[in-house]
Amino acid sequence: MALSGVALIVVVAIADPAVWRTSNQPTRVPLPDAGRALRIKASADSLRLDSLARISTPIVTRRASFALTRVALRDSAARAPDNRQRIKAAIEELRIRQIMVPIPGLPQDRIRDSFDQWRSNGTRRHNAIDLLAPRGTPILAADSGTILKMNRSTLGGISLYVSDPHQRFVYYYAHLHAYHPSITEGMSIARGDTIGFVGTTGNAPASSPHLHFAIFRTDDVDRWYNGIPINPREIFRPR
Repeated sequence: MALSGVALIVVVAIADPAVWRTSNQPTRVPLPDAGRALRIKASADSLRLDSLARISTPIVTRRASFALTRVALRDSAARAPDNRQRIKAAIEELRIRQIMVPIPGLPQDRIRDSFDQWRSNGTRRHNAIDLLAPRGTPILAADSGTILKMNRSTLGGISLYVSDPHQRFVYYYAHLHAYHPSITEGMSIARGDTIGFVGTTGNAPASSPHLHFAIFRTDDVDRWYNGIPINPREIFRPR
C-alpha cells in the first residue's frame, strides 16, 4: 500500500502542467495602449489611412519593446531644439544642391507629405514620404553619391541605402520591384541615374506601388539610423 501511494503521487506530479513549465520562456511585455490599427488602402492618387476595428492588445518580446523605445528616442531627438537648427540647415543645403524627385515627371501636387504620420499601430513615425507611381516606373538617384548597401527586409522589401558625395546624408529607397541590373554596392552614381524600379516589396500594399523615400542627416553613414530624419517634401516644396 505504501508503494501505491508513492506511485499515485508521482503520477499526479507528472500530470500537473506546472511541472513542465520552464523559466526560460521569453518575457512578454504588453504595449500599454495599442490604439487602432491602420491599413493603407489603394487609391488612384494617394494612400488613404482607414481605421480598422479595435484589436486586442499586442504582445511583444522585451527585445522588441527596446527597439520601439529606440525609435521613440530617435524621433524625440530629431525634434530637440538643437536638432531643429540642423534640420533647417540640412533642408537649405539640399535645396541649394537641387536634389531631384526620384520619380521622373511626378507633379508637385501628387507628392503627399506623410513624414509625420504614425505607422505600425502607432509604434513608429514614418519619417519618409511615399511617391506613388505605376509598377516598373524608373527610380532616379536624387543625388550623386555612393551605393552603401543593397538590402532586403520584411518592412522595406528590396531597398537601397545611398550616401551623398560628402557622406553627410543617406538616402533610403524602399519597396523596389527590382534594382537596375548595372548597380552594385560601393559603386559611384550620378544624380539622375536609374537605380531601380517602383514596386510593392516589403510591407507595401500589393495594389499600391510606390517608392518609400527617406533622407537622414548623419555624421557617420555606417550608423545612418542614428542620424536626423529630414522631410523630403520640405526640399521639393516650391519656395
